[in-house]
Amino acid sequence: DAARDVAVATFDGPYAGLDAEVRHRRAVMFVKPDYFIVFDELLGEGHHVYEALFHFMPFRVLIDPVTRAVRTGRMRAPNIEILPLVRMTPRLVCGQNDPVQGWLALSGQDVPAPVAIYKKRAKLPFRTGYIIYPFGSDRVTAEVSAKVTKRGDVWTLRIHRPDGEVDRVKIDWASGQGPDLASNQR
Repeated sequence: DAARDVAVATFDGPYAGLDAEVRHRRAVMFVKPDYFIVFDELLGEGHHVYEALFHFMPFRVLIDPVTRAVRTGRMRAPNIEILPLVRMTPRLVCGQNDPVQGWLALSGQDVPAPVAIYKKRAKLPFRTGYIIYPFGSDRVTAEVSAKVTKRGDVWTLRIHRPDGEVDRVKIDWASGQGPDLASNQR
């Protein structure tokens, strides 16, 4: 609709190297015209390692030690910030050979490029999410924050935007549906 686009997908197939079945569901919401929210859910049994990888062009990439957000730090150019909704500490990999990670093919050449990796070992089900917020060269951060309230299978996010508006987003994990943009407030 005019306020948002939502896509939900599920991967039920086997993951290489896993003995147990793990189902991955991802929901992505585009809050028009400003930012994205990504929700991930792993279903199954036992403890597993979850990794989310965010690949960047060969730009300067920084980790905020307080919010654990990852952001590009380009001067006089647009930037992007990834803010986790669950407490996870990211690490940056660039030009790694064993295992191969943090490379980009540009003009037929392999070029080192940063990859932010959010990793967590957790008992399933495991649920997490990220706000992906672009921002201009007039700032050093997206100046966005989020508060997540969890009641059973329902998460409510209050997303504080740099313009002072607050978006409220709900996701009912048990429904299998995607998130819903409940309201915008000042």
